[in-house]
Amino acid sequence: MLTRAQHTRINTLIAEASVVLQTQAVTDEFDSMTFNLNQQAELIELAEEIAFLNTLMINPTPSDAFVEHCKERATQNAGSNRTLPAHTNTCNRLYWQIASILFPTQSPLRILEPHTTHLLDVQMRRHSSSDINTSKNVIVFEESSIPNIAWEDLPYFVASEHCLFDVRTIECFNLDWHCIFYNALSQQYPSLVNTLYQHNPALMTLKSQLDLISGENQTPFDAIQSLIKELLLGGEQITKQKEATLRASTYLNHFFYYLELLPSDLKNACLDLCGKERGNRSLAQVLDAFKHHFDGSCVETAAQDLDALCLNPNNQSILKAPVRISREDLKTLQDSFKKGQPMDAAAHTVPNTLRISPSLLKKALATIRIENTADLIGMLITLPPGLYIPFFENADIVFTPNIKYELADTIRQALFNDQQVTALLNALLHIRHKFSDIVELLEIAIKATHADFVIRILTEHSTSKQEQLALLIQSSNQQNRLTLLEEPTIAFFRSIFSHFQQSVHWDLLETKNGNLLHDFIGEHPEVVSFILSLLSKPQKRLIAQQINEFGESTLFLSIRHPVIFHSLWSLFNKEEQQDLLLEVTEEDGETLLSEAVHDPDILDFILSEYPDKEARLLAINNPADDGSTPLHNAALINCRSLQRLIDEYTDEHARISALTTPDLDERTPLHWAASVGNIESMQVIFKVFPSPKAITQTLQSFKLDVLVKSLAYPDVITHLWPYYSEKDILSLFTNKKYWGDTTPLHKVSIKHPNSFQRLLSLASPELQYQCLMITHDELTVLQALIIKNIFRLSELLGSLYINTLKTLVKQPMNGSSLTVFAWVAKAHPHLFELAVCALPNVKLRGRACQSIDNDIILSNPIIKNTIIRLVPHLSERRQRLFSYLNVVSMENTEPESKRPRF
Repeated sequence: MLTRAQHTRINTLIAEASVVLQTQAVTDEFDSMTFNLNQQAELIELAEEIAFLNTLMINPTPSDAFVEHCKERATQNAGSNRTLPAHTNTCNRLYWQIASILFPTQSPLRILEPHTTHLLDVQMRRHSSSDINTSKNVIVFEESSIPNIAWEDLPYFVASEHCLFDVRTIECFNLDWHCIFYNALSQQYPSLVNTLYQHNPALMTLKSQLDLISGENQTPFDAIQSLIKELLLGGEQITKQKEATLRASTYLNHFFYYLELLPSDLKNACLDLCGKERGNRSLAQVLDAFKHHFDGSCVETAAQDLDALCLNPNNQSILKAPVRISREDLKTLQDSFKKGQPMDAAAHTVPNTLRISPSLLKKALATIRIENTADLIGMLITLPPGLYIPFFENADIVFTPNIKYELADTIRQALFNDQQVTALLNALLHIRHKFSDIVELLEIAIKATHADFVIRILTEHSTSKQEQLALLIQSSNQQNRLTLLEEPTIAFFRSIFSHFQQSVHWDLLETKNGNLLHDFIGEHPEVVSFILSLLSKPQKRLIAQQINEFGESTLFLSIRHPVIFHSLWSLFNKEEQQDLLLEVTEEDGETLLSEAVHDPDILDFILSEYPDKEARLLAINNPADDGSTPLHNAALINCRSLQRLIDEYTDEHARISALTTPDLDERTPLHWAASVGNIESMQVIFKVFPSPKAITQTLQSFKLDVLVKSLAYPDVITHLWPYYSEKDILSLFTNKKYWGDTTPLHKVSIKHPNSFQRLLSLASPELQYQCLMITHDELTVLQALIIKNIFRLSELLGSLYINTLKTLVKQPMNGSSLTVFAWVAKAHPHLFELAVCALPNVKLRGRACQSIDNDIILSNPIIKNTIIRLVPHLSERRQRLFSYLNVVSMENTEPESKRPRF
């Protein structure tokens, strides 16, 4: 029976726990930005245990019932993070304190965790072999009874099954002893290994080091995939922001350390990797962004860049390279363990995979409402796959179209492992009643490129293959549902085609606007080749001539992929091939020859298919709907193809005529080449003309000037400049017809500052000044540049001749009494210092300041203070002027002629 003091102490503890519960009440709604599933489960558990303990304390002899309940708790929480010593939460602390009161002579741990029966001790020994000259270090484990452990010491222990281990035992090991200990523990107590090396970041890092030494370390691909998963759980997602950021930050530091362990050549190769799309950052750029500003805003972008990096086929040899530590790195690692600094042995509260008991988890899940993909994916990565079905059954998940399709993207991008994917698909089928139609599930499976899931859905829908086919290819808008595929694979189509008879394979390929090959051939030619290999010759002939919504046939689209093109071309006889050469697309009237310029080898083949030179020249000169010929396309895309087409002309006059024939927008092949900065094609065209003078005459004959239309490309300006006189250049740059309401130089100075700088560097001092003084809407080019792009001004002025700069600082602008710098001081004083500092030397800055009227200086202290700082060499004048300014007020009526000039 309890004494009154014991009864009072226990009731006081229960009351204190009730206060904690009231201040952190269990929520009944899920807030995706602040919710913490661990905390939710803890509060639910605390509420249940307080209710039990209140009932328990009515019993005058509660000890036996308490012990039995502790056994039930231990069984229920086995393998979860609710057990001791894994989790020193409020509930466990309450039970620890009550056990100390009820059983003062026993260790509370024996009462609360009866399954943990002994402590594991470590003995370090040197074992001698039969050879007297050889011996080796060994670890021997000994099991002893559990001692009386203080609550404050629990964070230093880990437990697994019936074993308790004090982490402080190994905190001072050197690297060799750590290796021996790890190997011995893995063999004799494998269940303890995972628990121990997830205890805190220091032990997680140690595990990576040991794996690297043993040759079992992750490949860079696996490490980056793990980083992506952890980043997706960072920011403000499933766990609270502080804990989630800690989780992602901890793993990021772990990844940085992983990189440092890699051999230097492999590490540098990994850092240079990036996705295949323009704009994808390299691994080095992603990590550098995290080093300087780690926050939730960069997590999603970083995960996308890392995923693109992993998907790039050019990176696979590096990403999946085996990792071996060098002797030098091993020596450095060994030395780091000899510095006498003990390893951190205490547990750290770093969010990791959820390990909540199933009964508590279900209760916590019932409070969740998910409305966005990030939270859904985070939960699925966090939860054990075995709990996916309870999660979908209990949580309130709003399956919006975005969530469905983004979930499919996540499956396709391999953010889930095979076990997770299988469990997820089973769970989705299990809760299909939550979807409005099985079609929604089918579309998720297709977008995920998961053929087995597609076939399973079709089979559950109907046993009739005809009905399955109808479900797959007939949607509400009469579109084949396979058009949802974003990353088609050979394996996907192999499975789908195998599921259906060969007679319906054609039906699987047809779409509303053509066939699936039209959609796939650009990015996935290997899939197109595989599909074609499954079709009969008549089917291939039909599909080769089938056109898409733009009037482009499969044959036309395949011309950039030689293997596919030749396989389709060979299906037709000579007469049919001649007809195909003459066919034009409905959208823009292009022929096969126009498209063939992308590949010089294909172009050679197409040209060889024409019966004679006359037919070839007729095809080369044949204009499309926009007036462009194959020469225009070649000039734009490939200089080798352009040269090959030019070589067909034997007459110089005909060659020049073809190259100077404009399209409907008055653009010649030279215009097309210059407009994209294709210098190689421009050089090919220039070689056709007999002399530079002929080039100049030709350029002057164009209605649309080439130079003005290519101002975005500095190298094009350099190549064209010799063929223009300065008078012609000035006339072109003041003409507003090219860009509507502004002059070419006003536009290029703001939009393309590098080109503008190149242009000025090629001009004479006089032309430089004239260009900068071109006026539009009462603003010169230089004024517009100062207002809109002041931070490029220094670079620009640095490229000017000194005579140009002298003119700028002392010559009034056209139609004005002010110099450029006096105008800045008057109209934009906040830009004055930046503008003057852009001048390359102090003398020029002084002259610029001298051009400013005293009235402007009087009216604005910003200008006065700037001049004092910038022009120290004019001390005598400055002192005379500013002593005057300090005594003369703004209302001074003294004649201007008697005021001192600066």
